[in-house]
Amino acid sequence: MEIDFEFLLHGVPHGQKIWGNQEDFLYVQNFYNGLEDVETKFLIEIRDVKGIRYCYYSYLKYGNIVDNNNRSGSYFGMTIRLDKYCLDGLGIYYLLDLIYTKYILGLILEKEDTKTRFLVSDFMDINKEISRIKDIVMDLYKNLFSSSENYINDFLSFRIPIEKQYLEKINILDCTSDKLKNIIQKYGIVSLSPFYDTQRVRELSEYFNRKEKSYKEEKEREKDELNSLLIEEKKKNEELSKQINKLKNENSDLENRANRMESDIQNLNNFISNDISNIWHKQLGKALKEIHDCIKDIDIQKNHIPKKHISPKTILLLIGFAFILGVILLCIFLI
Repeated sequence: MEIDFEFLLHGVPHGQKIWGNQEDFLYVQNFYNGLEDVETKFLIEIRDVKGIRYCYYSYLKYGNIVDNNNRSGSYFGMTIRLDKYCLDGLGIYYLLDLIYTKYILGLILEKEDTKTRFLVSDFMDINKEISRIKDIVMDLYKNLFSSSENYINDFLSFRIPIEKQYLEKINILDCTSDKLKNIIQKYGIVSLSPFYDTQRVRELSEYFNRKEKSYKEEKEREKDELNSLLIEEKKKNEELSKQINKLKNENSDLENRANRMESDIQNLNNFISNDISNIWHKQLGKALKEIHDCIKDIDIQKNHIPKKHISPKTILLLIGFAFILGVILLCIFLI
C-alpha cells in the first residue's frame, strides 16, 4: 500500500530550525511556546495542506532543554506526516520514543545533570546522520504498520481543529485505538503523555474533590447553623440583659423605698423614745404632783376633808403607768 510519508525533525538548537519539508515550518513553530506542562508529549493532529488532508504524529520533548549556547526554553521534536489516518497511533509513539533514546541522544542532544543540551547549532550540520535516521524510521514504520487494516484512507469526516479549542489529554496507559479515533474525529487533535494523570488517578482525584467539596459544604452549613444559634443566643442574652437591668432598677427603687421606710421608722422610734417619753414624764409628774398636793392638804387639815381631789385622768394615768411597769418587770423576770 502506497503512503505519502514525511519525516520532520525540528527544535531550537540555535533559533528554531526544521529538517525535512520546509512547507511545514509554520506548523512546527507552534511547538516553540515555552508553556508545556509535561516533559514528553505525543500530539496527533489533522491538517489540510494545499487541499490535501494529512495526519501529523509529533513526538515532543520539553522540560529543561537548552540550546547549543545553554539558553533555556528550547524544545526538540520529531514528526511523521501521513496522508492517511493510522489507527495505531500509540505504536507510532513507541517507535519515535525508541528513535529518540537510541539515535537522538548522543548525536543531537546530550543529558547534562538536570538539563538536556543541543550538541549542534543547526540540523544541517549533521544532515547525513539525520538522513540515516529518517531511513531507519521509514524502514521500521513499513515493517510495523504495512497492513492496510492499520489505516483509514478517507478521513475527510475528521474535524480540523481550530485555534485555542479544547485539547483532550490522555495518559499513554489509557490509550486504545478506538478511543483515539473517536477523539480525533470529534476534535481533530489529541495529546498523549506518560506524565498525564491516568484515568484511575483522575477518577480518584475527582472523587476526593467531590468529598472535599461535600466536606466544605457541610462545614459551611454547620458554620451557618452555628452563626444562627449564636445570633439567637445573642438576642436572648440581650433580652436577659434588659430584664436584669429592669430588675436592677426595680431593686434599686425597692432599696430606696426600704431606706426611706427605715428612716421613717427611725424617726418614729426617736419620736416614741423622746416625745412620748417626755409626755409620759410630764403626765406622770403632774399626777404625782396632784397626789403630793392632796397628801399635803390632808396633813395640814388632818381630820378635815381635803380641798383638792385627784382627777379621774390622773387615776387612769397612774393605772397605765403601773401596768407598763408591771409588764417591764414581768419581761425582766422571764428573761
